[in-house]
Amino acid sequence: MPNRNYQRGKSFERRVASIYERMGWFAQMSAGSHGVDVVAMAPLEWAVLPYGVYAQTQAKHFTHCRNWKSRGRMSPEERQAAIEQASRHGAVPMLAYKITKGPFRGWTRCEEVV
Repeated sequence: MPNRNYQRGKSFERRVASIYERMGWFAQMSAGSHGVDVVAMAPLEWAVLPYGVYAQTQAKHFTHCRNWKSRGRMSPEERQAAIEQASRHGAVPMLAYKITKGPFRGWTRCEEVV
């Protein structure tokens, strides 16, 4: 039987993924928590570029989930690795955090986390 902290962490990751899905995004949780916890992609949209060129665009978020006990913080090395990994794939690095025994707290971009 998995330990309690693992179960709570997976539960929070599922909640974050369901929030993305309610917004109409595709969300996938990563197995084993290797780096990114939730990868989310917005529906495709068409963008008009200069000279009447059309292109499909899609927003992508690489979301890391933390509890409020750690104050939603990431170490500078972990934050830099998250930013580099997301930039390699054209995604926005995000941090989702919550109060330890409470509701979902909020989002922030990893670049804004100190």
